[in-house]
Formats: sequence, structure tokens, C-alpha cells
Amino acid sequence: MDIFKSAAALMKEQLGHDVIMSLATCTEKGVNVRNVDGYYKDGFVFVVTHSCSQKMRVLKENQT
Repeated sequence: MDIFKSAAALMKEQLGHDVIMSLATCTEKGVNVRNVDGYYKDGFVFVVTHSCSQKMRVLKENQT
């Protein structure tokens, strides 16, 4: 198994169900780390949060 397939299998095993994970954002004022509800599926990490939350505003402002 190549390294990518091995990493994807590990992600699925550890995060392929409802888990609490950390999400970090950075602004001019500093770094914020928050616990969020999320899971990994088909190569993507999904995070459950309210679209009007502060973390979503920061993510929209820093899309690069």
C-alpha cells in the first residue's frame, strides 16, 4: 500500500465517524483554536457549525 492510501485508511479509521476535532484560524490579532464536531468522508473533512459563527466569518475572510 502506498503512503497516500495508507494515510487515507488511517484518516478513515480515526475520523470516519462523528468526532470532536480542533479547528484553528488565524487573524492579525492571533490564532484561535476551537473544538468542533466533524468527520472524514471520501477524502474530505466535514465540520458541523453555524454559518454565522465567528469561525465561519474568519474562514470566509481568509480563503487563500
